[in-house]
Amino acid sequence: PPSSMRGFRGGGTVRRVTTAGQVADVDAELCPDPVPGPPAHHVALIGMMAVGKSTVGRAVAHHLGVRFVDTDEVIEDHTGRTLREIWQKGGEAAYRPLERDAVRCALAEGEPVVLATPGGVAVDDAMAAEVIAPHVTTVYLRATLDTLVRHVGAAPRHRPLLGSDPRATLGRLLADRSTRYEELADHVVDIDGRTPAGVVAAVLAAIEADGP
Repeated sequence: PPSSMRGFRGGGTVRRVTTAGQVADVDAELCPDPVPGPPAHHVALIGMMAVGKSTVGRAVAHHLGVRFVDTDEVIEDHTGRTLREIWQKGGEAAYRPLERDAVRCALAEGEPVVLATPGGVAVDDAMAAEVIAPHVTTVYLRATLDTLVRHVGAAPRHRPLLGSDPRATLGRLLADRSTRYEELADHVVDIDGRTPAGVVAAVLAAIEADGP
């Protein structure tokens, strides 16, 4: 494989599943035990909600032959609750610590992963510090507001931050976060005008451009 992909191996998806019939405490850490040894080299996809981090991340992980981690899935599996339920019960104060733990755990793994990060990585210093670590290649998937609104669709039921006016909320978040995403990224990939396969190819090319 290309030299930039050395060390990437494995497959599947990292899942944190609660015992059948039980709901995990949302305050519990996702990985309370320290991971022995140095972390592997990881890829973190950052960007706005609805930009396609999960879709692209799964495909990139498949091409690299590594595990894929989606922070939203990890949180829902760990708590036994949907993101909307967590947000409605405790708001940002309940949800953001879970995001931090999910990002920290994934990027401390001893085996390489491709991580789809939360959109809030742009506004949380702890998560930002994780994705700019030397052992992480961070790729910003950038999109226009029109593209994000189209991806969300008419019924953004699983995106509690959007409220009753998704376009207005997305526009505000994009204005607030776009510069920070660019600052955190090693590479920027524009998704507008590209097919999903084209976005995946651009991400893989960006990773390969890093060299050994």
